Amino acid sequence: GQEMTDEITLRQRLRLETAADHARVDELFSQFDLTGPVGLGEFLSVSYLAYHCLGEVLQPYDGLVPPAPPLEDILADLSGLGRPQPDWPQRPSLSGIHPLGVIYVIAGSHLGGTILHERWRASEDERVKGAGRFLTFLSDRACWSQFLRFLPSVNIGQMERNHVVESAKACFSLYETACRYVMKETAHGAKRP
Repeated sequence: GQEMTDEITLRQRLRLETAADHARVDELFSQFDLTGPVGLGEFLSVSYLAYHCLGEVLQPYDGLVPPAPPLEDILADLSGLGRPQPDWPQRPSLSGIHPLGVIYVIAGSHLGGTILHERWRASEDERVKGAGRFLTFLSDRACWSQFLRFLPSVNIGQMERNHVVESAKACFSLYETACRYVMKETAHGAKRP
């Protein structure tokens, strides 16, 4: 109805209330040099750890079906760079998370993915050039367009909206945790090739 026009939309709430979380993750990710095997390997390791967790909670929501976690693609890229399958000792729990919050973060990552794909393509390194399966997957924005088309039809109350926003924040936090973990591993020198 017309009386709803000045009410903030779910998309606006997601964007505003996760802005700081999003910025922190962007800042961390911008430190990876995707044109070199080390930076690309770290980026892929972080993505693998995050998707591995998210894969357990990533579910369709009311007809909105997110793309399946591209774990095989990431592992193939890592293997091409001579890097092991990443693992972390204490995996964060995402139980009880709202699927819409997860889909928002995953679909949104495809927006940034286009830029990351461009950066990666600038590489002169043959090994790096051969490890582009995941970034090619990430450069497809179809799931973001679907999400935006779907969102206005979502009819949920305030409590559930809060849950969606909190869940999106938890996803960003997961990426941040994975990032810091991989960087710490690297800093110890144990994992550097």
